Amino acid sequence: MKTLEDPLNRSCGLTEDLIQNGLHEASKKVQKSVAATASDALDRELPLPLYHQLKSLLMRRIELGELKPNARLETEDQLASSYRVSKATVRQALGELVHAGLLRREQGRGTFVAEPRVDQGPTELTSFTTDMRRRGLGPRSTVLSRSVVAADPPTAAKLGIESGARVFRLERLRTGGGEPLALQTAHIPVTLAPGIADEEFAQSSLYQVLERRFGLVPVSAHERHWAALLERSQA
Repeated sequence: MKTLEDPLNRSCGLTEDLIQNGLHEASKKVQKSVAATASDALDRELPLPLYHQLKSLLMRRIELGELKPNARLETEDQLASSYRVSKATVRQALGELVHAGLLRREQGRGTFVAEPRVDQGPTELTSFTTDMRRRGLGPRSTVLSRSVVAADPPTAAKLGIESGARVFRLERLRTGGGEPLALQTAHIPVTLAPGIADEEFAQSSLYQVLERRFGLVPVSAHERHWAALLERSQA
């Protein structure tokens, strides 16, 4: 709630008590208005379920920055009272926002606004290192394996080379801001970048190495990102 500035001109001769009483009454009116707005935001005449309306309203508040990252939401009881809905409705709305990654629950503490997720858009082809630095997150890489192998048929088909052709395979754990974000595997035909297996990639961007040493500048890419359960060897 915005802090109310004194709307009264002290030169009008009102006493301090009257001024304070006026501010107190104005504050109560604002609080009532906020409460009314909250409950009226859910339209019971719409065919949309109330939980969906509440979910959309909270999502909008997050998008507009009214609810900041790591801010704690009101309790389920408080939200149910504010929006005049049942706790079951509140619980379903919050559950879907948690599933969408916009909220997080902490046992014994409550529900909080989640940190923004890192989304890689298709508008510009950039390296992971560049992306993280633009977002203010320190990029780091841990090389899990690096070797020259024979391309299996699926890999060869994606690269447009013959099956069995030699490719450099680089598998890395990528982190941003100290948080593990992805396991990344790259395949580079050795004929395009002879000697690439000699490079150290713990501190180097693959894109930068390709451009600096081999004069190769990627202009298009087909990237696949998905969530998966880790195998024991990857955990």
